[in-house]
Amino acid sequence: EPNFIHSDEMMGDITCILYLNKKHPESDGTTIYNNEKKPKFRVYSMYNRMICFDSSELHSRNIFENFGKNPLI
Repeated sequence: EPNFIHSDEMMGDITCILYLNKKHPESDGTTIYNNEKKPKFRVYSMYNRMICFDSSELHSRNIFENFGKNPLI
C-alpha cells in the first residue's frame, strides 16, 4: 500500500477512527508516529472505541496486511 504511514491533514483538522468490528485480529488498531516515523503509541481496536487526533499526526493501521481477505465476522 503506498500510504501505509500517512497523515490526513489535507482532509480536515481532526482525524477520528471508529472501530466497529466485534471480531478482529488481536493486534488490530492504529499506530501514531513521530516526525521520524518512529511509533509514539498504539491504540488497539475494541468494538465501539473511537479515537480522535490532529489530522497532521502520522499514523497507520497496526496490521500491515489488514484483514479483509478472510473476514472474521
